[in-house]
Amino acid sequence: MNSKLVLYTAQTEIVIESLEKTGEYFVKKEYIEKKYGQVAFIMLQAYDWFISIFKEKVSKPETGEYPVWLFSDPKYAKVSSLQKVIKLEIPKDEVILFDNRGWERILACSYVGIDRIDEDKFDNKMRLQGIDCGFTAFEKPFYPQIKSEIKNSWNRIFDIDKDNVLRGATWMLKKEWIVE
Repeated sequence: MNSKLVLYTAQTEIVIESLEKTGEYFVKKEYIEKKYGQVAFIMLQAYDWFISIFKEKVSKPETGEYPVWLFSDPKYAKVSSLQKVIKLEIPKDEVILFDNRGWERILACSYVGIDRIDEDKFDNKMRLQGIDCGFTAFEKPFYPQIKSEIKNSWNRIFDIDKDNVLRGATWMLKKEWIVE
């Protein structure tokens, strides 16, 4: 028997209607580009790295392009008044779990340290090279070593301990997973 995880997602009415009509929902690149507009390239930098790892750990359906974001705690799920929080029971083999704080650092193109001291040390190293933040290393072609060190640190989001706020991702939503 496949065990399940209780997780939450926040979705707009159009996603909920799609789930009702077709029984499943997939995130497409065009949705991300439309949602984030001019800054979509920043989000896609992080998302593309994430999916390169994700597809190695969770079987990717042919129609899956980008992940559906999940939360272990519903209070972290809702980011807009246009969204509804949905409680799900998802088979464990359909989900990847990771640290939310680390993911937020990835979205900012930042180094994910072993701890905060490690992050402060790396931030100081960047400042000594005239780099104000990790995003600058990605934006300009002058810092390939720093960019590489930042990207190499990102795998740490999968090193989960009891103090982490857990996030999750799945390739799709299925109507049958909805609990409430």
